[in-house]
Amino acid sequence: MTLKITAPALLTVLVLSAPGISVETTRLGDFGAKDFSAGQMQDVYVDRDGRLVLGPRSYEIMGDVDHAWCAAVGPGGTVYVGTVPDGRVYRVREGKSEVFFDTKEAGVFSIALLPDGRAVAGTGSEGKVWIISPDGDGKVLADLDEKYVFALAVEKAGSILAATGADAGRVYRLSVAAPEAAKPVKKAPGGAADAPKDAADAPEEAATDAAENDGAAMPELLWESPGKYLLALALGPKGRIYAASGDKGAVYEAGRGKARVLFSAPQGVVQALAVGADGTVYAATAALAEPKPGAEEAAVKSILSEVQARRAASTASPAPAALPTRRTYKVTNVIYSLQPAGSVRKIFSIRGGLVLTLLVQDGRLLAGTAGKAGIYSVPLDGGRAARIYKCESDCVHDITACPSGGFVAALGMPGKVVRFQDDYARKGVFTSRVLAAGDLARWGRIQWDAAVPTATLLTFDVRAGNTPKPDSTWTEWETVTPVPADAEGPLGEGAGGARGEGRLALSPSRYVQYRVGFATASGEATASIKSVAVTALPINLPPEVASISAGKKASKGAAPGKAGAGAGRGTTSSNPGPPQALSGTVTISWKAEDPNGDKMRYDLAFRDADMKRFITLEEDLSSGEYKWDTTSVPDGAYYFRVEADDAPSNPEGTTLQSTKVEGPFTVDNTAPATGKPKVTAAAGGACLVEVEAVDAASPLGKAYWSVDGGKWRPLFPVDGIFDSRRESLSVEVGDADAMIVVIRVVDRAGNQAAVKALLEGPTEK
Repeated sequence: MTLKITAPALLTVLVLSAPGISVETTRLGDFGAKDFSAGQMQDVYVDRDGRLVLGPRSYEIMGDVDHAWCAAVGPGGTVYVGTVPDGRVYRVREGKSEVFFDTKEAGVFSIALLPDGRAVAGTGSEGKVWIISPDGDGKVLADLDEKYVFALAVEKAGSILAATGADAGRVYRLSVAAPEAAKPVKKAPGGAADAPKDAADAPEEAATDAAENDGAAMPELLWESPGKYLLALALGPKGRIYAASGDKGAVYEAGRGKARVLFSAPQGVVQALAVGADGTVYAATAALAEPKPGAEEAAVKSILSEVQARRAASTASPAPAALPTRRTYKVTNVIYSLQPAGSVRKIFSIRGGLVLTLLVQDGRLLAGTAGKAGIYSVPLDGGRAARIYKCESDCVHDITACPSGGFVAALGMPGKVVRFQDDYARKGVFTSRVLAAGDLARWGRIQWDAAVPTATLLTFDVRAGNTPKPDSTWTEWETVTPVPADAEGPLGEGAGGARGEGRLALSPSRYVQYRVGFATASGEATASIKSVAVTALPINLPPEVASISAGKKASKGAAPGKAGAGAGRGTTSSNPGPPQALSGTVTISWKAEDPNGDKMRYDLAFRDADMKRFITLEEDLSSGEYKWDTTSVPDGAYYFRVEADDAPSNPEGTTLQSTKVEGPFTVDNTAPATGKPKVTAAAGGACLVEVEAVDAASPLGKAYWSVDGGKWRPLFPVDGIFDSRRESLSVEVGDADAMIVVIRVVDRAGNQAAVKALLEGPTEK
């Protein structure tokens, strides 16, 4: 994005972008389809080019059912809807919906319209085909002795094709008499007629049979598949009949009592078919899980058992009081393009969703899904698909074209029917995901790359807060006033291409969110957005020195407030244990952090307990440690001060600092003093050796004793604990031949002294 930057702003950017500068202006935002998809969309979507645009104009025309399973639209715009699990056909016209016909079955799974305006419905679980007159009078056209009629199609000659499933996947042809001649169906012997001896795709012969049977439909078994479920039918050029298998994963071309397999999908469940004008067949899969033996039939049975369960649990109201949790699927389903020449390729895939219905319209393929429920616009050439409608219901069962343009979608759980026009929604809203600055930040501008044709409009609102999810503590939405961003043209109506921006008057905070309002006057054009960015400058915060330690080894990596040196090797005032005195050359180390991640420099100083001012040891240190020779000062108690600032990462005049003082730390370079040993006789011929030890600066910490130059053994004070600068020590020697005893004492700084006691004869009895 090209930004217009004034001279002072340019200077600031150059300074903040210089090497070593840590507090820099950052750009948060959405820069393509993936980012936009994380936001909330109302009547907008991300198109195939990754731009935000208005969606098609849509409105709900029917609701209050569990599943609107199938739909058909008549020439006048009247919509017929089959529902599950109540088995009704609804009619929607002039903005009102009504129960048109009740089959009293578990569900209406397929519906079609005849040229004369009558509706045909396929049901389950009794497998009947009903024909319903325009006044709502319904009769059984054929009882197929099957459980489910999953798909219907009307041939040019007016005959009906029906695909069944459960016991066997079969395709039947049903002839339909004129309305005045329709009579109750006469079933063929055994419940289904044999396939014709001549061409199986001859509707004229079926019509003759119907006339000979008083106008009733004589079901003709056109073809029986190897599987148990045929879930979809589609008609192609030259009267070709295509069928989809729900348990074999096959796409068949049926005719003359047999069929050929066009393609077998590895997913095992082909749920939907559509045929393009050039004869290309599109097949969509709806596997519930990754393929494994028996998974195909299990998938279909799972759907049907769920339908039956809903029917059994339903009350007088078909809509449940509480909706179930939306189902998720750990599987990838695909739409395949089967070319007339025989080639097959994937043109769409969805991870975690099912493809339930297809419609070829206006040079694109519309796909209705479950799992990731919605309607996708899929280019026929296999380009990037766009979800043009995000569904609040669990699934999109059916999409059917409207003769006047646009389409109707039948949704499930909750069941509703939505009408989509072929123009744009008049307005829409996109709300971005929450954008995180990380640290407390000042907000600069919001910038966007957009196209704004004549009669369209974009508006921007922003809000900010300090919680990851917006709540009552956030600011209210504030409208952004646009300002020209560059010389390509002003932002607004009629601008064409526009890079726009607006200043943000938000308080410093950690999170920001933007909202875009789309509007169009005619529905013939829409504004589009390629990217949106918000500039933020983290507020510089002072560094913090968490702890100071001193000892023979540096406390590298110490957490704030915790000593890094091990016991006996160093000291820190944050250590709850007894302090260890310092002697010789030690390392003073400190743990410091900067909230902005700035580089830091340090000044180190010290003083003793009687001094009022600190003496500088070193300035401008870049690391968190310093080696100090304690022999340069007298024994005693000392305090250390560390001053940290963020000057290496910030311009002069903007640096911040903090100071920490810790102590006292005891310096002790003088060895303990011992008195003259006292040797007395003990019981059994043993000798008792006693000695007094004292240290001028630090408590005594350890003692050892040895007989005649032998192994050193630990020795504890008479009172059992080293806890003062003066301790009484004694040891009983039981070896009558021993000559000397050496006692060694060590103070907490590591200074030590030894004293020898002669055992050649006791000095006292």
